[in-house]
Amino acid sequence: MRRRLADWPASYLLKDIIKTKHILSPPIGEAGRGLSLTCHLSPPLGEVGRGLTFMSKYESGIKQIPHPQGVVFSTLSDLNNIERVKDRIPADKAGQLSFDHDTVSVSVPPVGAITLRIVERDEPKCIKFETENSPVPMNIWVQLLPVTDATCKMRVTLKADIPLFLKPMVGGKLQEGVDKIADALAMLPY
Repeated sequence: MRRRLADWPASYLLKDIIKTKHILSPPIGEAGRGLSLTCHLSPPLGEVGRGLTFMSKYESGIKQIPHPQGVVFSTLSDLNNIERVKDRIPADKAGQLSFDHDTVSVSVPPVGAITLRIVERDEPKCIKFETENSPVPMNIWVQLLPVTDATCKMRVTLKADIPLFLKPMVGGKLQEGVDKIADALAMLPY
C-alpha cells in the first residue's frame, strides 16, 4: 500500500522511512501535489556506519566557449589531453595527478586516491564521469551545445548521494567545485 506523505504523522515520518527503507513519492496522477521525498539508506561509509542519504544535484552556470562543439568534445573525451595543460597545474598538485584515456586520478590527503572514470560518451553532446574510491558516490556530466559553427556553450552537472548529516558541510563546497571545474574547462586552449 502506498501512502501519501501528508497522511503520515510527522513524528513517524523518519522512523517509518528508516524501518521500511522505502522511497517516497506522490501517488500516480498526483504529481505536483505536495512534497516528494527521495531518500534511502546508504551503504556504510568507512567507520561512520549507515545513514540517511539524499541525491543532491549541483549545476554550474552556462559557459560560452569560443571553439566548435566537436573540437571541445574530442578534447574533453580523451583525458590524455590533460598533458597539454599539466604545466598550468600547481607543482604540488601535478605530482598527485595521473591519467589515461578514460580516467583521471588525484590523491586527496584525508581520503586517498579518487578516480574519475568516463562511463559514457554521447558525441558530441555529453561526457559522463563516475567516481571510484570516493567516500560519496558521484556522477559528473559535461554537457555541450552548439551556438554557432565556431562556438558552443557548456554546463557541468554533479549528482552526489550525500548522507544527511554531511549535506550542510559539503553542499556549498560541491557547488563551488562545480563552478570552478566549469570555469577551468571554459578557459582551456582547445
